[in-house]
Amino acid sequence: MAGMERYIPRMPRDDEPIPAELNLRCTTCGFCLTGLLERRCPECGEAFEPRETWLENERSTWEYHFANVRSKADYARIAYLAVAILCFLALVCADFKTIFAFPVVVLGEMSILRLGEPALRVRMAYWTVCVGWGVLMAVFQ
Repeated sequence: MAGMERYIPRMPRDDEPIPAELNLRCTTCGFCLTGLLERRCPECGEAFEPRETWLENERSTWEYHFANVRSKADYARIAYLAVAILCFLALVCADFKTIFAFPVVVLGEMSILRLGEPALRVRMAYWTVCVGWGVLMAVFQ
């Protein structure tokens, strides 16, 4: 994923107060540092540099996380897989006759894992089929 290209605002000099538009928060305790002349948090006593604090505050935002760590689509895929697994297991465990499906699912998942990174679409389709099969088994008992 490409790095996040962000504008870094002008940082105040040592004799200037921290401006409100920076919205600086202490990285240790979260105290608002706006208006401070001294480069030390009055709440916890931690020394800070405005630029490093601003960058650390930016790294803690969801916007930075989605642009640099893991995308929203990744979370959607993970959530889909988790719901599919839970639904399938609930349906399989609802009736003892369908318990044989669990080894089939595990073997299928192991086969998909060997595909590597492009396997996510295959895995989603596979789990959709598994959940559909589980629903059919539950309905037509």
